[in-house]
Amino acid sequence: MGEKTSDPEAPSLSHHETSISIEKREGDAATAREWARDVDKSTTTNTKLRNPLAELSREQLLNDVEAFAKEKDLEHILADLRKGALVAQDPRAFEQMDELTESEKELLRREKTHRWSQPFMMYFMTVLCAGSAIVQGMDQTAVNGAQEFYFAEFGVTDTWLQGLLNGAPYLCSAVIGCWTTAPLNRWFGRRGCIFISCFISFAASFWMAAAHTWWNLLLGRFLLGFAVGAKSTTTPVYGAECSPANIRGALVMMWQMWTAFGIMLGYIASVAFMDVSHPTIPGFNWRLMLGSTAIPPFFVCMQVYFCPESPRWYMMRNRYHDAYKALCKFRPSTFQAARDLYYIHAALKVEEKLREGKHLFHEMFTIPRNRRAAQSSFFFCGVNAIMYYSSSMFREAGFDTRKALVTSLGCGITNWIFALPAVYTIDTFGRRNLLLTTFPLMCIFLLFTGFSFYIPDQTSRTACVATGIYLFMIVYSPGEGPVPFTYSAEAFPLYIRDIGMSFATATTWGFNFIVSLTWPSLNKSFTPTGAFGWYAAWNVFGWIFCYFCLPETKALSLEELDQVTYTNINGCREEWSTRRGPRLRVLPLSHRDAVAVLYLRWKSGARSLTCQYQVLVTQCNWDDEEHPGLDTGFLIAFSTRPGSRSTRPQPSLSSLVRVAIMGSMLEGGSRPAADADVDADHVHPEAVSDGERDFEKQDSKPEYQDAFGDEEYAEVKYKTLSWWQCGFLMVAETVSLGILSLPAVVAALGLVPAIILLVALGLMSTYTGYTIGQFKWRYPFIHSMGDAGEVIMGRFGRELFGTGQLLLVVFIMASHILTFTVAMNSITDHGTCSIVFGVVGLVISFVLCLPRTLAKVSFLSIASFISVSSAVLIVMIAVGVERPWHGGINATVDTSLYKAFLAVCNIVFSFSGHVAFFGFMAELKNPRDYPKSLFLLQGIDTCLYIVAAVVIYCYAGDDVTSPALGSASETVKKVAYGIALPTIIIGGVVNGHVACKYIYVRMWRHSDRMHKRDLVATGSWVLIGLATWIVAWIIAEAIPVFNNLLSLVASLFASWFTYGFSALFWLYLNKGRFFSTPMKTALTILNVVIMGIACCICGLGLYVSGKALHDDPGSTSFSCANNA
Repeated sequence: MGEKTSDPEAPSLSHHETSISIEKREGDAATAREWARDVDKSTTTNTKLRNPLAELSREQLLNDVEAFAKEKDLEHILADLRKGALVAQDPRAFEQMDELTESEKELLRREKTHRWSQPFMMYFMTVLCAGSAIVQGMDQTAVNGAQEFYFAEFGVTDTWLQGLLNGAPYLCSAVIGCWTTAPLNRWFGRRGCIFISCFISFAASFWMAAAHTWWNLLLGRFLLGFAVGAKSTTTPVYGAECSPANIRGALVMMWQMWTAFGIMLGYIASVAFMDVSHPTIPGFNWRLMLGSTAIPPFFVCMQVYFCPESPRWYMMRNRYHDAYKALCKFRPSTFQAARDLYYIHAALKVEEKLREGKHLFHEMFTIPRNRRAAQSSFFFCGVNAIMYYSSSMFREAGFDTRKALVTSLGCGITNWIFALPAVYTIDTFGRRNLLLTTFPLMCIFLLFTGFSFYIPDQTSRTACVATGIYLFMIVYSPGEGPVPFTYSAEAFPLYIRDIGMSFATATTWGFNFIVSLTWPSLNKSFTPTGAFGWYAAWNVFGWIFCYFCLPETKALSLEELDQVTYTNINGCREEWSTRRGPRLRVLPLSHRDAVAVLYLRWKSGARSLTCQYQVLVTQCNWDDEEHPGLDTGFLIAFSTRPGSRSTRPQPSLSSLVRVAIMGSMLEGGSRPAADADVDADHVHPEAVSDGERDFEKQDSKPEYQDAFGDEEYAEVKYKTLSWWQCGFLMVAETVSLGILSLPAVVAALGLVPAIILLVALGLMSTYTGYTIGQFKWRYPFIHSMGDAGEVIMGRFGRELFGTGQLLLVVFIMASHILTFTVAMNSITDHGTCSIVFGVVGLVISFVLCLPRTLAKVSFLSIASFISVSSAVLIVMIAVGVERPWHGGINATVDTSLYKAFLAVCNIVFSFSGHVAFFGFMAELKNPRDYPKSLFLLQGIDTCLYIVAAVVIYCYAGDDVTSPALGSASETVKKVAYGIALPTIIIGGVVNGHVACKYIYVRMWRHSDRMHKRDLVATGSWVLIGLATWIVAWIIAEAIPVFNNLLSLVASLFASWFTYGFSALFWLYLNKGRFFSTPMKTALTILNVVIMGIACCICGLGLYVSGKALHDDPGSTSFSCANNA
């Protein structure tokens, strides 16, 4: 059945997508054999697509190599070809090949351990591609500054004509330039096409600089489009075809990184020449801006013919000698060059058979791989509007021309600097994951930028607009920037690559032209806020498209992409279809996936499947006589990506022999009835027998059982919290001075609606908190919202949920620092600069955050509870004595939607501590005690909220202030703030600990550093804490509209972390059983309603926060003024 192996990269059998119902099946072993036959029958074609050599025997392979050498007159390298073919057939088995010398084995090892150790010519080729990209970037942004002058000189005021002048190159690229690429590549090769395009760019630069009318400039820019199209189509393909698979993504994305560098140079040219003038030449400054773009293409034209041509292009022309010579320059040894030569040849033969009798343009849209590659070229995220019109955006925000150009330079610098990490992330994090992570963030920052135009104060408005655009560029640069060109360059098969890249880049430049053409008119008609919102919506569409339609291609060779692109959309459809009922599914696997098998046994009388163990196998030819344990259970297969940094449990590397032995040791089970409520995903820990636990202890690593693993011999032990300590930590994290805003809520809503809402939302918060506990019990390894997101949505979910958690918690930390400055200004009558008080709060919070375990912080939480309770009690007594209300108490009131929902948001945020609950549970001695902690929190905060809100409202009346301290005398206000100082600080410390622990666990999870007290572990904790608190302090001091921005962030995240995600967790836990019983039906409806409530709170909260941003200009950044 397969030998035990410790290599997660072991070759695995591929599976076609299928699903199998667990109802009405007889005979587990018969089912297993049936699956094996289906798999063996259907793997031939797909295996050939992924590795055309995999199906050949050793003798067949060597005979084919010899025939290839004779046919292509390569017999002088036959020895290298033979060894290379054996390695190409099974790249992971080279260590056992006697044919290879030790030096050759060392070369193959270095491919993995030193992937950046490449020949000089590989880097020389990279420099060529980088120079070509620089040409592209300068051509795009030199116009950004030039348009500020040539529109005025030529009298161009019509917005559509302005858009046409700026977008003319991209119109030409989409309509003509990209489609000339195929014949140019066919006749002149990749290098020849690059030379021609750069020469046209060189000539067009002088044409534009010499233009004397707008239509003359239009012709010059239209000519530039020939170069833009051909260059952008060919250069990424050339880089992809010359690069080895393990660094191909990084080298190809150099296109975008150096395009970003060229974009920066274009901005620099605008700033450098904006004040240059000439007594006889009008518009000398903008002519120099456009003319400076001739410098980079001149050097590229000089360099291009010193690089070898693409080996794959040579092989398409049957020039194998030249292809081998080129590969020898691009690979560290002749042996590796021979290996790649033969492997490419074998893959091309398969593609040629697929190509026979096919219409290429028709296949562009009918073959899944081609269609996915073409779809990836859609480029409508709004970045091009910023690239071409950032100067006018900044002028509209309030800058003068000089400051607008200088600020635009910041866009270019930001774009280039943050494109650098993509060299690493694109081949580690993956193309698809980069897009799924960055699209939501780009949407958020575009919305932030758009709404910033509503800020009345010019200084605040310009600062926020620049910040939003810079943040957008920071997120765009490593994600949507490099991925489309990289994906298109590698995703098309060779036989259609020229046409495919032409279509992809034509589509990209077509959208580019649309953005350039329409932005001036869009900005005029929609206003800047509407225009930015328009592109924010397109980013949402981009995320949806990538999630459902775009497969991952990292680390696959160019010849191995058919299967992954074919199966992606069908996999999505199958995933959704399986949610309709209790079905078990086999996912499609790529050649780099491990085949894992779950052996499931039904216990007598049980209503759920028990997962006994997980094993890694390399074949599926099982035999009942050899493995008698198979007839007591059922086998299903699933895929897991080897080398993943996932925090989810991975299969243990056992053989099926151990499974059979274990199966024979267990008591015999019986199949459930056909109508049984079978649920393979929700196995209660108590459902596993003692014998099974013993097996799991032998076969599983400790860190898979919970977040911190086995701490018996750990230096730092985290799981030391008792339930009451956890409960007071939750109180400290949730209950703070925000409680004093609730009396104003009662005044806004009326006494009866306010009490009903406080009780209802308190009960709902208790239920959603309990659901979080259920999810943690089901997946004990969860430590944060990021881990929970990974369970539901994979790696993307981890980044999305984790980033949201970190952002929300850091903003809460900043709010505590700001509240500390307000309290100190009130106590001391603004005794010193507010910034000084902020720094004091920063230092105190950082010091108190130094303990690495929550148990040591928990004692502070008791002080926090005493502090906030005393402060509230003092305010209640003071208001009752000083301001007894003699008016009537309103049971209900008439109010506007805005005021009512603002009040509801205050209640929601008062219960929004759920974001930290996973982290608290992870450090409990017994996670099953979590409900006690939860009920302690909810009992304290609900009672405290109702009492404080009702009592203070009844005494202070309708004109009660928010916070209620304003309704008391100055003396009482100072006393209350003084008593509340501990809760102000400790509440921030608890949130700070959550933020730091999230980063620390992400850094050192599954390593000994988690439990060490050495310099590295302690130093990293201290540095993380210091950096996190400094960021929080900067946010509190630097953002002029911080209070409203905090409301915006809270609206965006708090409603989901408190209500929406908890409902999502319950639905995930119970998928397939939503209507199995009346109770399940009721709970399903309840959780759907809770998700709807979260959506309403989020949507209306964003509206309220946006309106507040519009109405309130905010304060000044880093101000010493009194903020009390």
